Amino acid sequence: MYELLGEPQLAVEIKKSRFIATCVHVDTPEAALEAVKRLECPDATHNCWAYRIGGAYRFNDDGEPGGSAGRPILAAIDGQEFDNVLAHVVRYFGGIKLGVGGLVRAYGNTVAECLRTAEKKLRVMRTELAFSVDFSDTHAVYGIIAQRKLIKERKQSLSLNTGHQQRVQREALKISAVLGLQLYLPCTLSLLFCWQNLTFRTTF
Repeated sequence: MYELLGEPQLAVEIKKSRFIATCVHVDTPEAALEAVKRLECPDATHNCWAYRIGGAYRFNDDGEPGGSAGRPILAAIDGQEFDNVLAHVVRYFGGIKLGVGGLVRAYGNTVAECLRTAEKKLRVMRTELAFSVDFSDTHAVYGIIAQRKLIKERKQSLSLNTGHQQRVQREALKISAVLGLQLYLPCTLSLLFCWQNLTFRTTF
């Protein structure tokens, strides 16, 4: 997924109608709606928009035929693999009707091109894993953490009572890893918690 940098704008003319797309980075639906108010052009024929913020999305056709503006804008955001983006498009009608298919292409392609040429950065999605290992295994675990370029968030020494007055020295670790990573650790461990999408396996 990509994160938008700056506030790119693109203007195109299609059959005498002028389409002006502006894309904005937003972190919350509330921020997206504030941006909609800021970007609204009262003299435009239509102010259409869509936003994508993780699993949350919303779009508005603003008087265009249903499904011909807001949804194609959202599809363009998803197609360009952006998140946390509001795309706002104003249309100044030029006197020639484009039809539903023409509007879908006009709104979708304008936003897609605006985002394609925008300054952006790749956002790496990460997840967290917490576990504990015997002290004798920590050297091997640290080696894998360094090799796979994982981020060690926290460590803590533990002393666990296993019964019969025996205590086992272990080290608790919390690491951050890229979503979808398959991680193999050559040690015996206790899994404290694991977030979804991180495949975690051990050999004994």
